Amino acid sequence: MHLLAAAPGAVDDGSEAIDLGQTPGDIVVLTSADTEIAALSAVHGARSDADPNTPSLRLANTLRLGHNMSVDLYVETVVQHAKLVVCRLLGGRGYWTYGVDEIAAACRAANIPVAFLPGDDQPDAELASLSTLPAGASHRLWQYLVHGGIANADQFLAFAANTIGHTTEWREPAPLMRAGLYWTGRGEITRDALQALWIADAPVAGIVFYRALMQAANLAPVDALIHALREKGLNPLPVYAASLKDPGRLRDRLRGLRCSAPGRHPQHHRLCPVRPRRRDRPRPVRRNRCPGAAGGLRRVERGGLARGSKRAVGARYRHERRAARSGRAHPVPRGLL
Repeated sequence: MHLLAAAPGAVDDGSEAIDLGQTPGDIVVLTSADTEIAALSAVHGARSDADPNTPSLRLANTLRLGHNMSVDLYVETVVQHAKLVVCRLLGGRGYWTYGVDEIAAACRAANIPVAFLPGDDQPDAELASLSTLPAGASHRLWQYLVHGGIANADQFLAFAANTIGHTTEWREPAPLMRAGLYWTGRGEITRDALQALWIADAPVAGIVFYRALMQAANLAPVDALIHALREKGLNPLPVYAASLKDPGRLRDRLRGLRCSAPGRHPQHHRLCPVRPRRRDRPRPVRRNRCPGAAGGLRRVERGGLARGSKRAVGARYRHERRAARSGRAHPVPRGLL
């Protein structure tokens, strides 16, 4: 059997069998979302540094296991030695039929709990019927991944560790806000907690980034900006948002936040100005405007154009065209009669 070594960061179409080169681990998570792999990898690194006894974790993208031989090898070398297997599939069983069937058979034969989870936020009865993990536990793992974010990724691993007998505290899944504040090492943070971290008498510099970075825990660039701004004596204001086309949510999250640092001018604290974009502002109502009348017609009414001149004839023609398009009769200015 010919196997190709897997190249990190590459996408394989399944035409060749590849070996991911992974060793067995306690918890195995397979998904087609690179954001989930990045988030779980980052969180597991932090948990391992804090607790060396943290269960080992193996992550794999199902897109890398398109060939049947790749699936067979991965099941033989990794899945069969795991204590818990979680497989999240976008598109259901039909998206990865051979992989689902082989993993389900191997886990049942070795009495390994396995959870097949939908890749979106809609339940899948067929995947649920293939899972051997209790329905409540499978649903909780699924909700951690549906909501996303650093906190949910951390609780996903905490709950998975409890499932295999490693006692640790865990919390229920928590929805990630569509817009909010962030701080290095603390994840989502409140306004008061953020201001408590600011430097007194320092100006504020805003950092706006997409919510997708929070979901994937891909926050190294944001953390670098926060660190650099603090070194320059500035107070960073990191704000994440699902879309910049929704200024209302940003205003709600920033309402009550003071632009000046505490201790500088307590009597002059002001709210951070978050002005709506130009197209979101109400347009002024124009009054006393004649429908269909152009500037040339108004000049004719004032006697600004000579009767029979080219400009007057052109103005009359434009007036008739506008009246025909609008379907309404407009009086012809006396200068065009």
